[in-house]
Formats: sequence, structure tokens, C-alpha cells
Amino acid sequence: SLALEHFKMNCNSYDLVLSDVRMPGMNGFDFITKIREMNSKVIVLLMTAFDSTDFEFTSALHNNKANGFLQKPFTERELIKVVKTHLNTI
Repeated sequence: SLALEHFKMNCNSYDLVLSDVRMPGMNGFDFITKIREMNSKVIVLLMTAFDSTDFEFTSALHNNKANGFLQKPFTERELIKVVKTHLNTI
């Protein structure tokens, strides 16, 4: 994907990656696995319209692939709060 290629060329310039779970060609879980291989310290948040309590989502959190999830639909305020929370940890 174009986003993955951009990240690969600039992986140390990112503090945060926000990705949807559903994407054409590659799902969000595969995407963040590849992101983690290039930069294990970047904060990764996934957003989804799926129920974020599903095993697939909790498994991704426990495997340190994603730092957190945003349940769609979410407000701008919710997005800002989650991003600020995670960026304050670096």
C-alpha cells in the first residue's frame, strides 16, 4: 500500500499511526504488524465499526500490535482525547 511505502521511507518521523481495520488489499492488523516491524515504538491506534470487544481486537492489544482502538462512529473530541492520551506516554 502507498501508506506502508511512505511509512517505510519515513518510519522514524512518525509518533502516531491511526488506521482503519478495513482497508482495500490489506487489513489493519496486517498493516500494523508491518508498521511494528519497522518501528516498534510508534503509537498505533486502530479504528473500527466492528465491536471492539471481539476476540480479534483484544488479541491485537494483548500482542502489543495496537496501543488502542476507537469505536466508530466517534466524535472529534473523542479522537483528540485518545490521541493526546497516547502521545503523552512518549
